[in-house]
Amino acid sequence: DALGLQLPVDGSRSSTPYLNAINDALKSASISAAQVQTPDQLQGLIIAAQHVVDAANGIAGDASPKPGAADFMALGLAKSKLDAAGATGVAMLADTVDANTLSALSTDDSGRPIALPDKLAQLLDLIQSLMVTAAGGVANPPLDPVQLGKLGVSLASVAHHPDGSPQNWPAILAAIAGSKKDGSEVNTLAKLQALVNRADAAQTKIRLYADDAVSATDAATTPSVDDYRSIGLVNPVADASGVRP
Repeated sequence: DALGLQLPVDGSRSSTPYLNAINDALKSASISAAQVQTPDQLQGLIIAAQHVVDAANGIAGDASPKPGAADFMALGLAKSKLDAAGATGVAMLADTVDANTLSALSTDDSGRPIALPDKLAQLLDLIQSLMVTAAGGVANPPLDPVQLGKLGVSLASVAHHPDGSPQNWPAILAAIAGSKKDGSEVNTLAKLQALVNRADAAQTKIRLYADDAVSATDAATTPSVDDYRSIGLVNPVADASGVRP
């Protein structure tokens, strides 16, 4: 208030989430004193915090506006990391923030508090692993169901083993690896979720057919070309634009 600035408040009339995001950014190595020495610069940081905090309500697809590269950089994510991710990675990060909760963005894998810039950087690394897998490469570490969950993908409706692990995970992973090399089939949360659902449904259909659990003469239960494509069985040779048939 002394600088003529006012923090936004959430639905419970609290400014604490925004203040925490701002302070996390100020503590990050990517933000120097020179970047926050005027009220206008601080106002930009406040706006960035509002975009990210408001988006992270656990409801995918409802953020307006979604946070962008300028917001992430204002909150302490290194410009070099954002540049390396490109527009595709930044857009996917915005989708991931939108699908997550602020609590999830404020804790690490062990449930301990983590600075927001560090968590955003971790999510961007996961997105890079996703894109490497789609491009036909080997991500390090490899993608797994937990990582997809961190990106906002829901596995609640897919088939599961008795131990709770996704029954058709190999098919889902193969579908990601068999998607277009340029990442255009997995570059939004909606596309990635749709691909996961298709792969799960196709593998279940193929398994039931192989187990003679369905009619062998019913077209509706007979695996089709699209079903095999949905589990990543495509021509691995891409054309010049990176499109696999």
